[in-house]
Amino acid sequence: MSLQDDDSAMATVAEIKAENEALKEADRAAEAQAEAAAEQAKQLAQVTEEVLEELKDMKEGPNPA
Repeated sequence: MSLQDDDSAMATVAEIKAENEALKEADRAAEAQAEAAAEQAKQLAQVTEEVLEELKDMKEGPNPA
């Protein structure tokens, strides 16, 4: 193996390591986005449930005592 081949191999290893780190960072960012989306979906479901309950109460009207 020549010095040029060794340098090329080392450069390839460095490039692969950099790509792996970039992929890990992208994975972390995607995970954070997924968690935020899940939280928003949970909040939306809760608000929707509350609105539906209020609409149901409005439709039924006041109950005579």
